[in-house]
Amino acid sequence: RKIQSYAKRLVGEVEERGLERAVKGGAFAVTDSNAIGSTNFTLWDALGAAEDKMYDLEYAKSKGVCAWLNSADYRAGGKELTQSTANYSGKLPDDAYNKGLLQQQVSGISNVYKHNRLPVMTAQSVVLTVNGAQTYAPISTEVSPSGTEVPFDNRFATLTVTGTAASVNIGDKFSIAGMKAVSRDGKIESGDDMTFSVQAINGQVLTISPRPYAWDERPVADGGSGVLSRDEAAYSNVSTAFNNADTLVWLNTTAGKANVIMTKDAMVLASSPIPTDHELFADLRTKSFSAGKINGIIGFESSLGSLTGQCRIAIWYDWQIEKPEEIGILMGGQV
Repeated sequence: RKIQSYAKRLVGEVEERGLERAVKGGAFAVTDSNAIGSTNFTLWDALGAAEDKMYDLEYAKSKGVCAWLNSADYRAGGKELTQSTANYSGKLPDDAYNKGLLQQQVSGISNVYKHNRLPVMTAQSVVLTVNGAQTYAPISTEVSPSGTEVPFDNRFATLTVTGTAASVNIGDKFSIAGMKAVSRDGKIESGDDMTFSVQAINGQVLTISPRPYAWDERPVADGGSGVLSRDEAAYSNVSTAFNNADTLVWLNTTAGKANVIMTKDAMVLASSPIPTDHELFADLRTKSFSAGKINGIIGFESSLGSLTGQCRIAIWYDWQIEKPEEIGILMGGQV
């Protein structure tokens, strides 16, 4: 019974860390000044706004989109989704809450869940502006400290700012007025400003994701400024680049529990087998195991004299966000 209890606790820890990584590492954001569940921003409206944005930007929705709701927003909007004409799939209300699953195919979202371990986003209000015009191009490789060429991580970019950058928190979400998101293949400018997430702070330099490539910098022959080649412009995801003195518009302006939304392949769980001779399990009888995508090891120690025993369970894993623009937050009550 104890082993099962510890195993369930580890599963809960994996989920909690995954949701925390999604909130901090994801750059997707839909926020509104009205509270979720209110007349002007029902839960159906909130989910629909997120799905519309993903659809218009041609994000990879083929495997589905999932949402995890905090208790307050779940309670505020759950009744509407299960007992009104908003419930397109016609499921019975008694079945809709089974195993924490609020509903399937809600406003274009494949699965909507309730979760009690969603992290709290802190409020951000510091005034920061872009320090100098800054533009980016896709890069294939970079030189490592050892002098060898290694693949470049095009999920991230560095942005130099003016202001008290030390007040910024990892995971803060922002946009730039007029810097519109551009659809992935059609290069159609959307009505939404691109949203970014802060991933690191180093003095006045913020590491942000996703890395923006400006569509208006495509070749001159294609109607742009010519900063990017045609091959580079194929990766464009924003309408224009950062301009000097652009103001960062914070999206998490009021503290509160976040809701997570993501395409199902935006984040993966990576796990490696733990060596049975690891020092954590010295002098213990060990056995490796796999549970889904999780690899782990369990060690046993017992005493025949006292008829007692104990065990140690360890898992080796990390959550990896592969598409930061396809995972992030859904929050109401933001000024």
